[in-house]
Amino acid sequence: MLVLVKNTSGGTLPTGAALQFDTAGWGKNVKKAVSGGHIRGFVPGVINGSTSNTIPANAYFYMVKEGPTKVLKSTANVAVDDLIEQAATAGQVKASAGTGYPGVLGGSFIAADSSSTSTLVRAYANCQW
Repeated sequence: MLVLVKNTSGGTLPTGAALQFDTAGWGKNVKKAVSGGHIRGFVPGVINGSTSNTIPANAYFYMVKEGPTKVLKSTANVAVDDLIEQAATAGQVKASAGTGYPGVLGGSFIAADSSSTSTLVRAYANCQW
C-alpha cells in the first residue's frame, strides 16, 4: 500500500529510509524516523529506476505503508523474520528488542543481510494517522 506524502525534512530522503510524520502538517508531511519514534512508512527502495536516487526536499512521493520493499538498516545483523523497529540512526531500522513502540514496528525481515546497508523486508507500518 502506498500513500502520497511530502518530504518536509529539510533535506533529501534516501531510498529505504524509515519515516515518521512531521509535526508540521501531521498526516501528510514526513521526515526520517528517529529513535523511539513511530515508523509510519518507508521511502521506496527504488526511485525512478535507481536505488541511488533520493527524494528532494519539499517533493511529494508515495511512501510505502505495507508490502515488500528494501529498507535501510543499522550495522547490527538482523535474522530472517525478526521484527524491526527504529534504530539509533535516523531513518534506519534494527531488530526489535520489544522496547520503545513494539506495537508500531516497521515489519519483519525476509532476507537477512549482515553486510549490506539495506535489505528486503515485509513492511507493515502502523496505519494510524
